[in-house]
Amino acid sequence: MSKAQQVWNLKSRSMVAADSILDALKRRLVVPNSTRWNSAYDTVVVLNNLLEKNRQTIHRVMTQLKLQTLTDSDVGFLTENAQGMSNVAKALDKIQREDQAFLRSLLPTVAATVMKLKETKFRHLFYCGPLVDVIRAGSTKRFGLLPEDLECHLAAAFHPRFHRFWLELFNKSQVSRVTNTMEMVVETAITEANEEGSNITSNEDEEEDFFSNITRVQVSRSHRSLKSKA
Repeated sequence: MSKAQQVWNLKSRSMVAADSILDALKRRLVVPNSTRWNSAYDTVVVLNNLLEKNRQTIHRVMTQLKLQTLTDSDVGFLTENAQGMSNVAKALDKIQREDQAFLRSLLPTVAATVMKLKETKFRHLFYCGPLVDVIRAGSTKRFGLLPEDLECHLAAAFHPRFHRFWLELFNKSQVSRVTNTMEMVVETAITEANEEGSNITSNEDEEEDFFSNITRVQVSRSHRSLKSKA
């Protein structure tokens, strides 16, 4: 990664270097930006794509710029780095979207990310296994007891896309508690809705009673009119 960082640094500081890279690769090299969450990941992905298509060209440019060239080990590390970070980058993209920036999406996003990281680790990464371990540990530290929070569970469980499917895979011990609480919440909502409906009916009856002295006259006249026509 340090060799790649040297390329990015030189490209940012030197217009000559930037022009040399542009002339050789026919495109500008993306460099990390501290203001964007996924900037580092995006730059690695771009570099990996260039290495896959034009590795010899990149080797030649780095030599011309008097930089250490990338070895097979360096390329392997960059490839695995992108594999490990892709799940985190996608999760960050999702929770930044307006339609996903709600409590109901938080735990399913965390669960999906952690499970994907486990799958990545099972691929027997040669270079970046420790990176995946650090990310998983950081996730546990960052979210703490949130995966046990009932409010978060309910928010996700009532989401039409997630229900309890994610919980059965991610934290099965919580399924029974969440199911029971969901039933209680629904029963309470139904009871309150019925009571509200009763109140509305009662209010309508009161209104009818209030106007009975004038509406009965109208009803009586209507009956007499119908009889006379008959």
